[in-house]
Amino acid sequence: MTYDSRRASQEQFGRQASYYAISPVHRHGDNLNVVQEYIQKGTYEYAVDVATGAGFTSFLLAEQSQNVLATDITASMLEETRRLGEQRGLANVGQGFFVAEALGFSDNSLDIVSCRTAPHHFENVDLFLDEISRVLKTGGVFVMSDTVTPEEDDIAAWMNDIELRRDSSHIRDWAPSEWIQAIENRGLKVTDSAITRAELEFNNWVERSGTADDEVGSLRQDFLGASDAVKKAFMIDPHDGGLINFSWPALVVRAVKA
Repeated sequence: MTYDSRRASQEQFGRQASYYAISPVHRHGDNLNVVQEYIQKGTYEYAVDVATGAGFTSFLLAEQSQNVLATDITASMLEETRRLGEQRGLANVGQGFFVAEALGFSDNSLDIVSCRTAPHHFENVDLFLDEISRVLKTGGVFVMSDTVTPEEDDIAAWMNDIELRRDSSHIRDWAPSEWIQAIENRGLKVTDSAITRAELEFNNWVERSGTADDEVGSLRQDFLGASDAVKKAFMIDPHDGGLINFSWPALVVRAVKA
């Protein structure tokens, strides 16, 4: 992650940390349920959650692990993780500042690494995956979830354009096939995968990101004027009063280091 992209993420999530701590799509959601299912397939001594946000995935790791480190590049997000972890009475979750593309852990040292709803902000996902492969022990587990695009290039381009205009720290959503290939190219075997939906409402979605008012209006028009193929792919459903329901597809993967 370059300095500029890292600073954009720090500014975005530092400014909006309290919104993400109460966001339903981050606190709950189908993808978190599947992440929990995949984490519960084992028990672990050393666990790390990368780009933890408000810590919700690290709290699931805590149920199955002796030692959990929730990592992020944003101090206010780590503070939310600490606060929410204390509310839950979790004594085995620590917090640390780590960049996804340069994890400060020894080779072959971790039993499980997780990362949820974050890689689309990473400047270099390939370096991130290199790091995952490096730090995991043989037999170690990688559990990842992120929003993904459909495989069609034109629909993928629409989604990524929308996401970048809503939040300047967005880099790129990958397609599921890209993720599977990239993970397995690094010596990790995908054992489980699922496509879920992140159910969203437009007004809440742009409020959470703090999107500028003029951009909100432009984005709203793009949702309402989207092609039939785009509306179908993202289940765009306008309602009276300015509400627009839609959903992004989200991939959940469990992979094991060979």
